[in-house]
Amino acid sequence: LEIVKKISDIVLVILVLFFIIDLFLKYRKSKNWKVFLKKNWFDIITLALIPVFSTVKMLKIMVSLIKKLKILKMFTKIIYKSKKLTK
Repeated sequence: LEIVKKISDIVLVILVLFFIIDLFLKYRKSKNWKVFLKKNWFDIITLALIPVFSTVKMLKIMVSLIKKLKILKMFTKIIYKSKKLTK
């Protein structure tokens, strides 16, 4: 699980860098910043939202882990009680 997180983080950084470079080159090519904003507003919003969606993904993973830990805790209680009953 840890290696998957590291790989996804690396891929995310590469994608963000690619988008930043792409937007920068489009901005340099553009003669007017208003025209640049009008043509590239969706790319700018998307770039701003990538970290937000990444955070949501991490929250989903954390919730999943918490649920698994609760199930594990419940399972260990059941085993402990069953051992107590068999004595």
